[in-house]
Amino acid sequence: MTALLCSAAEKPEKPNVLFIISDDLNTALSGFGHAQCKTPELDKLARRGVRFQNMHCQYP
Repeated sequence: MTALLCSAAEKPEKPNVLFIISDDLNTALSGFGHAQCKTPELDKLARRGVRFQNMHCQYP
């Protein structure tokens, strides 16, 4: 009974999520092969996290 109460009292771990929002960025990142746009910090984040290859936007 004591173990059950102790485990129920633990706080759940918060997710580690970072949203990056930019207007008209498209694939203009060096991590997506863009030769002129250098984005070393975003490239580091992409290597350590998730990088989506198939993205969509509601505007053309």
